Amino acid sequence: METEKLPELETVVIAKCKRGDGSIEEHKIRRIASQDTVLGWHWSHATIHTCFTLEVVSWENLPESTLSMKSMKATKRLIDAVWTVEYEKISEKKVKIINYSRTDPEGYEKEKQLPQCHLVETEGRIVTHLLLKPYKAYDLWVSEKNATEIYEVENPKFIFSYEQEK
Repeated sequence: METEKLPELETVVIAKCKRGDGSIEEHKIRRIASQDTVLGWHWSHATIHTCFTLEVVSWENLPESTLSMKSMKATKRLIDAVWTVEYEKISEKKVKIINYSRTDPEGYEKEKQLPQCHLVETEGRIVTHLLLKPYKAYDLWVSEKNATEIYEVENPKFIFSYEQEK
């Protein structure tokens, strides 16, 4: 376990974190720059820019490939359907979309734990960018104004051609 030297900014680590009730959980987090703190940084979730509020007790480095090899998911609710995008982060500014579907059970089951998303499309419905923000039940729309992360899509194509047969 690392405890003396803090990880570099934007480096994902696995941390043991303490809740207010004293229970300990593991989370993938990172330090991000912030003008909102005296230190000039704060802890954030690994995949979205947020203020991580649990007490970080200890942390350890992850292999470099751990985050990029694992696919991640985000959702978009449209009336009673939950559209789920599955993607891989291939660089700090680019993602590869693996699947976009309204039939992914994980999107329905974990909607409140996953980030919210918006796929930016051209006139021909070709996806060019993925916008993400933390889930908020009262604020379902994601736009360039409220997105906490914006990624260029490495594999742009017609929005409904990402769906995979399951």
